[in-house]
Amino acid sequence: MPRRFARRVLPIAPDEALSTEEHLTELRDRVVVCAAVLAVAFGAIYLMRNRLIALLTAPLPHDHRVLSTFSPTEPFTTTMGAVFWASIVVSLPVLIYHAYAFAAPALSTPSRRRMIATACALSALFVGGVAFTYVVVLPTALSFLLGFGGPAFAVQLRANEYLSFVTTLLIAGGIVFELPVVMFTLARLGIADARAFTRHRRMALIVMTVVAAILPGGDAVSMLMLLGAEIVLYEVGILAARVAGRAPIGLAIGEAA
Repeated sequence: MPRRFARRVLPIAPDEALSTEEHLTELRDRVVVCAAVLAVAFGAIYLMRNRLIALLTAPLPHDHRVLSTFSPTEPFTTTMGAVFWASIVVSLPVLIYHAYAFAAPALSTPSRRRMIATACALSALFVGGVAFTYVVVLPTALSFLLGFGGPAFAVQLRANEYLSFVTTLLIAGGIVFELPVVMFTLARLGIADARAFTRHRRMALIVMTVVAAILPGGDAVSMLMLLGAEIVLYEVGILAARVAGRAPIGLAIGEAA
């Protein structure tokens, strides 16, 4: 049983034909592994929940770091939500690997090493986006929003709303940073190429502006900062697509890493 389970959570061989039942078994085993990793990460982060809350409130001015709650259950539910999303970020390499390992054989014949490299690249870009948003975008946006209106407003931050705002913004920043990978993948699959991305740069700018506007932030400062990051990432994606285009069209996405 352990050997069969181990086989199912490794990439499927290119010449291995699986029945519908076997595919469902493989999916179940991968979900079990992801759930177990997520549970372990959740438990570990829960033990450090006070440090996590301190980290999430650190971008606030000192006089706003004590958050308000308005119900007996709000400290518990708010903390659990923050711990859950943090555990998602920590478990991301494993989650991406198993999602990719399950889906990739339908598109290609990738090796296990290439799958791991792809998962690491996706995870690194996501973490980079989270770090950029936390270090650059979030403090600037909070400074602008909390200072808007001056002494006319006595600002009190509710724990649930603030932490939801922060976690959503950080995750959105991480997703935005996956843009070069998306463009590289499209080029590798032959759906688009660097010339197409370059030709439609103006249309892409409009789309990126809309995306930056609807991302949680609510102010022009964070919107412009995220838009600037998207523009840079789009140019990086064009370079990545140009590299991908050097290989014959039709090569597997799994060979991209």
